[in-house]
Amino acid sequence: MYEGGRCSCAIEDLPLVCCWGGGALRFSVTGFAQEGDADEVIEEIVVTALKRGTGTTLLDTPLAVSAIAGSELEDRGINSVFEAFALAPGVSVAEVGGQGGGVSIRGVAGALGDSPIGYYLDDLPFTRIGQNVAPDLNPYDLDRIEVLRGPQGTLFGLGSAGGTVRIITGRPDPTRFEAKATAAWSGTKSGDDNHRLQGAVNVPLLQDKVALRLVGSNVEYGGFIDRPLEGNDDFNEDDDASYRAKLLIEPVENFSAVASYWHSENTTHNRFANEDLERHAALFLTNPLTFGPDFTQPTVSRSNDWAVAENEFDLLGLVLEYETEAYRITSSTSYLEYESLQLYDDFVVGVFSLLFDVETFAQEINVASVQEGAFDWVLGGIYLENDMYSDFRFGLLFPGAPDPTFVPTGGTDSSVEQWAVFGEVSYDLSTRWALTLGGRYASDDRAAVSNLDPSDTPSGSFEKFTGRANLAWRPTDDALLYVNFAQAYRAGGFNTRIALATALANGIEGVEPAVEPDEVTTYEIGAKFGLLEGDLDLELTAYILDWKNNQIFVQYVDQVVNPGVITANNQNAASVDGKGIDIAVNYRGIEGLTLGLTANISDTEYASDVPGAGISEGDSFFQAADLTLSALAGYRRPIARGLHLSVLGTLSHITEREDRSLGGVFRSDKTTLVNARAGVEAEKWSFFVTAENLFGEDGAVSQFVAFIPSGGEPIRPWPRTIGIELNVRI
Repeated sequence: MYEGGRCSCAIEDLPLVCCWGGGALRFSVTGFAQEGDADEVIEEIVVTALKRGTGTTLLDTPLAVSAIAGSELEDRGINSVFEAFALAPGVSVAEVGGQGGGVSIRGVAGALGDSPIGYYLDDLPFTRIGQNVAPDLNPYDLDRIEVLRGPQGTLFGLGSAGGTVRIITGRPDPTRFEAKATAAWSGTKSGDDNHRLQGAVNVPLLQDKVALRLVGSNVEYGGFIDRPLEGNDDFNEDDDASYRAKLLIEPVENFSAVASYWHSENTTHNRFANEDLERHAALFLTNPLTFGPDFTQPTVSRSNDWAVAENEFDLLGLVLEYETEAYRITSSTSYLEYESLQLYDDFVVGVFSLLFDVETFAQEINVASVQEGAFDWVLGGIYLENDMYSDFRFGLLFPGAPDPTFVPTGGTDSSVEQWAVFGEVSYDLSTRWALTLGGRYASDDRAAVSNLDPSDTPSGSFEKFTGRANLAWRPTDDALLYVNFAQAYRAGGFNTRIALATALANGIEGVEPAVEPDEVTTYEIGAKFGLLEGDLDLELTAYILDWKNNQIFVQYVDQVVNPGVITANNQNAASVDGKGIDIAVNYRGIEGLTLGLTANISDTEYASDVPGAGISEGDSFFQAADLTLSALAGYRRPIARGLHLSVLGTLSHITEREDRSLGGVFRSDKTTLVNARAGVEAEKWSFFVTAENLFGEDGAVSQFVAFIPSGGEPIRPWPRTIGIELNVRI
């Protein structure tokens, strides 16, 4: 379920392959009727996942890659990139706090350290130290979204151990003026109204040479969770605003420059609730003598003020391309400023605040072949700097004090300097066989200063080589079979001196100053078919996953330094084993009818015990589901000259997932969501009635495990939401 950017399969810890199907999409179907023509216009999607001089169609790409065009996202009413990611088999999103979501691909997700999934806005890496969550963005006016499943350690490097997602915005067009807008309203059962307004304009500033594309979006979400202790109904009212500008300059035929700016800001309230969609924050005043909870003096939260996250980022980019008859040179420069402030009122003795302030600079240059021949190659290098200030504070509620007294409990000043060189070479062994070999050598220097002890300055370097080998066979022009070996890794991290001393005092073994990198290796066999003269697309992939030195939090109850306090440190814990099958089918053989199905059947589990994390050998890995499935049925037909009827129905299903710590174990409910969309399309406008979570699924889909001991509630799907949507374009 989503509304105006809020997706049912992207709500906290809900890893659904959801809503629309199409994991192996080859085509985009335009949504507006063509004047005087009842036929739909079919466009084949070209992806640039291989970073070569020319793009490739999905059927010609010997990797497990999925893509969906931006026009298709809008035609299907998808208003969340998390929802779009989940169209690919085995891709899910886990979201607990208000900062964003942790993307998981084939069960590879990050509970600690950097994200194991690469996250790119155009060619610009959205990178942050030790942060394994990504922002959920409005996908309005995108060119396409690409999802690369499996390790991408050669071309995309650090942070792509499980795969990479690429959000590619619309390119300015210097040949024509274009404008479009969308307005939507919806009402949520037992909640307030939701509003969405977004638009885009493309302006040629100099014919065939210079163009500017502007995109804006503003979404207001009505709340649906009540807080009876404060008498506050529908408290979780949120808002999201996003603005983009992209300037294209093509002074000569073989050179282009694209400057871009992306601003996003949102306010998100923590959506923990019971089955009645109520939140009861069990807060008590602090005893000034013991600094513990005074259970004789219950209090209440300050309504919205202590259960909210405010997130904001600015991303600037410059991409330069120069092409000759033999090769293309691409330079991508990016600068990111990001800030997130989160407040939680889920502890019995007070509130908790998290602050992250991030700056990232990245520069990548690659050279790729464009001439025809048996060889195809790409060579490149990247340099990245990342600085982050983090601050963790606990707010004590003393009697008579109007606001919490925040006490520092942790945080660091961190810095990262990375560089890498990479390359891939593909050789056509014959007209039907091709071999690709690639490698990447990366270096990662890290340092940190503890907020609690400025003399505590852990630092270190991590270096790694990762490779890829791929053999592809084209038995016919409409079939592709391949075997693929791929590696990728995440850099390691550190334990503070305080954490080391506390572990030593408590006799905890295995705690080292440095946490070593972990590495994911995948062996897979894939097949792609275009059948029935292009009316049926079929993709099948079987894989085995080996994840060594998985980084994890290990917890224990401190009996010496701070008796009774749950304490954590970072370790390389159990390895993780996985195996699975990806399936994607799309059929359009009957005029006007589209059917789609994506599924992932997998088994991803810990390979040994990790007692301090509540993990036993054979337990399911963090947020890994045995089955994710989505199905789509759409029908479009002319009803009058220039008018078309369009109907879409979707179903998504996810089995239980687990998350555990010393504080407890959370097992989600099985979840099945049904969405529907029906309307009329003309050449320049369309009108739809929308229904999300049509049958009111309300099971528990996520839980912040650390809040279980204090009675924290789980996350539940957004309730049934019915709305209308109007689209216009010039």
